[in-house]
Amino acid sequence: MSPGDTVAFVPLPLGTAHDMGTGVDGRPLFDPRIFDSTEFRRNPHPYYRILRDHYPVYWDQLHNRYFITRYDDVVAAYLDDETYNTIPKGSSNLVNGNTILELGGRDHARRRRLFGAQLTGKPLEARLPAIRRLALAMITEAIEPTAVKMAERNVAGRRTIELGRAFANEFPIRVVGEVLGFPEDAQDRFYYWYSSIQQGKGSSEEAKAGLQARQDLEDYVWDLVKQRRRQPTFLYDEHGEPTGEDIISRLSRSQIDGGYLSLTEIVSMISVLVGGGGDTTRGAILHMWRLLLEHPEQLAAVRDDPDLLDAAFHETLRHSAPVGGMSRSPNQDVVLHGVTIPAGSWVELVNFSANHDERIFPDPERFDIFRPELYTGREVQRGFRVDGQFSHVGFGVGSHFCPGAWVAHQETVIGSRILLDHLRNPRLTPGKISTDSHGGFEPIYTDRLSQFSELWIDCDVD
Repeated sequence: MSPGDTVAFVPLPLGTAHDMGTGVDGRPLFDPRIFDSTEFRRNPHPYYRILRDHYPVYWDQLHNRYFITRYDDVVAAYLDDETYNTIPKGSSNLVNGNTILELGGRDHARRRRLFGAQLTGKPLEARLPAIRRLALAMITEAIEPTAVKMAERNVAGRRTIELGRAFANEFPIRVVGEVLGFPEDAQDRFYYWYSSIQQGKGSSEEAKAGLQARQDLEDYVWDLVKQRRRQPTFLYDEHGEPTGEDIISRLSRSQIDGGYLSLTEIVSMISVLVGGGGDTTRGAILHMWRLLLEHPEQLAAVRDDPDLLDAAFHETLRHSAPVGGMSRSPNQDVVLHGVTIPAGSWVELVNFSANHDERIFPDPERFDIFRPELYTGREVQRGFRVDGQFSHVGFGVGSHFCPGAWVAHQETVIGSRILLDHLRNPRLTPGKISTDSHGGFEPIYTDRLSQFSELWIDCDVD
């Protein structure tokens, strides 16, 4: 077997894994070439189940990586900052650069506390009016009878809309731009830079454009930082009242060890918020609405009690997490389930698999916002477990819990509340329903994202 080897893995019914043979010890064999296949991208869960059941620590010889796939082991690794305190060499994206999520030790802890303080508690509450205002404005504009942005056609009291293009693609990054403190006349440029950076993981031309976009973003942010150190700016609610300083104003005047944060540090923190509050939120909104529309009885319950959107959000993150995992590297040899992971190895902590571990979440393929074992409280970042409940690991755990998670949560819930008020009798559009209920999964060897590009919905109109 070599990296150039190929094999055809034809699509199977969802939930079914290819038979790769049986070893002399009776365990099913596992061919790592499956990771590069269309079949794995379509639905990786049956393959992760093989790993959980038979190879909880799996050495992928083809790509020279170790996979940790069981819930308890993934959570333990996330929480072990003493051992898993660095990222593997070559794992960071050249266009995105390193972020505070990829730091370790004291430097990570101090910067995380500083940045995280802007995204939780009272500072987050101060940003909620801006999120509501943007969501209401975008949805109202899109659903007006004259709107063409959201609608494909109107026939006999029915409108067909594509939720991504209408709302989910643009809303999260507009929110991020606003809470960061980008002036209104720079919002379009910020959206362009963001899109170019996200697309910079593709061809060489896209990577070149992505690198240029990141440089342009850094240049612009540096000018803002110098301005905000002299004169901070504020966020405003729907009544025009200030609710607090924007994040760039806060960061530009923050200090560590008696000195201001560097431009690189500030841009890396912005990258975290763009990732968590931007692209991850887009995936969460589309996944959650897809799953609710596939389960109309649960959608009806949410409509009757919108507070259930919190549970729907967390169950979506468990069932169809937008981010599949995190790469880490141990600073010493680790022995787990009889397998020695050498110091410096590339280790994948697989969120996709941990969230579908039958040992924790019975019948994990089932979407259920009333799932009794799922913890949905504010301590979710701790890998919380009490009274038989467990948190999902869709945003990581512990000190590497995504700082933008709470922004993503509020964006998804607030936006969905407003959508519930504006969409009458929403249902999936016949003929435009993907046969893959999990959406399209990108390989874990690229950006570890699960997403699909479109969500078509029919709704009633007068």
